[in-house]
Amino acid sequence: MVTMMANPTTMITDQVIASELLNTLKASIKNQALALTEISTTDIRNMMMQHFNDTVNAHGRLTDLMIQRGWYQAYNPSAQIHSDLRNASMTLQTTHR
Repeated sequence: MVTMMANPTTMITDQVIASELLNTLKASIKNQALALTEISTTDIRNMMMQHFNDTVNAHGRLTDLMIQRGWYQAYNPSAQIHSDLRNASMTLQTTHR
């Protein structure tokens, strides 16, 4: 079942929300890794490392969920590209109505 959230210009699906969250988690992981290299205080570094690990784990859980639901073709890049192109085409059709 696909849950949709009404939006005046388009429909936002669970897949869209999950994809955006996955991209946000990826960016957060990159930024946290960089921040970890700049921290000189052991207590703060340990706290930040725990937060970093939590973020990596959340990314893993979300990736697994998206793969399970068929929203992310991590092991089949050509299928993922096809899916991305199809979704982009549907988005363009929806926004140009």
